[in-house]
Amino acid sequence: EMVIRDWSSDVCSSDLTFDLKFSDNCRKYKYNDNILYVSPLGLRLLTNNEMTDLNVVIKGENDNIIKSLSNNDNMFSKSGCKFNGTTKVQYTNQFDDLIDLGMIRNVYINEEELVEIK
Repeated sequence: EMVIRDWSSDVCSSDLTFDLKFSDNCRKYKYNDNILYVSPLGLRLLTNNEMTDLNVVIKGENDNIIKSLSNNDNMFSKSGCKFNGTTKVQYTNQFDDLIDLGMIRNVYINEEELVEIK
């Protein structure tokens, strides 16, 4: 039987409620003035406002799609949150299976390629 403490150090979520308290071992991508956090367990996008269309595509080598998510298909949870004292809109998705962050080559939001923040 797997226990959370066996793998929690390898993922960015710190608890079972998937509230996405991300740590430094996630990959971060800049989208306009917003940040997309990608962990092996899921992703979180903090924005200044609601997005009618949100499509996130994560690609690996040879442009193979690792994950393709859309709010048109109700694949994201949306909530308001406080971040550094400012209210933001948060979109999250918990992956069905863990992904290997080392396999990610490109990340897109609404067909715009994002730049990774190092």
